[in-house]
Amino acid sequence: MYAKGAGLLYVKKEKIPSVWALMASEDKNRHDIRKFEEIGTHSSATRLSIGEALLFHDAVGAKRKEERLRFLTTYWMDRLRGFDRITFNTPQDPKLYCAIGNFSIKGADPVKVTDYLMSRHRIITAPIVHDDLSGIRITPNIFTGLQDLDRFADAIGSYLRGSG
Repeated sequence: MYAKGAGLLYVKKEKIPSVWALMASEDKNRHDIRKFEEIGTHSSATRLSIGEALLFHDAVGAKRKEERLRFLTTYWMDRLRGFDRITFNTPQDPKLYCAIGNFSIKGADPVKVTDYLMSRHRIITAPIVHDDLSGIRITPNIFTGLQDLDRFADAIGSYLRGSG
């Protein structure tokens, strides 16, 4: 299940014509940043929440948010370090990661692991399967509690022990 979200895109004015939009737009918009807004009907709730999200971000502060996200990522990675079959695809230097981490389990299909985590533990993760990288993406948010990450690490332990 995927939910619609909101984001911001900045493209230098001179680059707009050479960047393809994900959805077709009228030719008259070729040089207009609004060509990237062609997504069909917009959700009013999402659009109205952008201002509140920006206020929240300003209240927390980018530095505190970064520190919290790096702490959470380090926490769950440290919890998984003791498992022999775990390999991290994320650099281990904390200066080189923040909110997103990726790991793989030797001999395990990332799609099957993420299905297991969702069906058995109601934990949302993302399988990443490319020719040069295969793993499971974990992305905590600032509101993620340590008990949530402990539950995730315990679920991975259960998967590895085959006791799911």
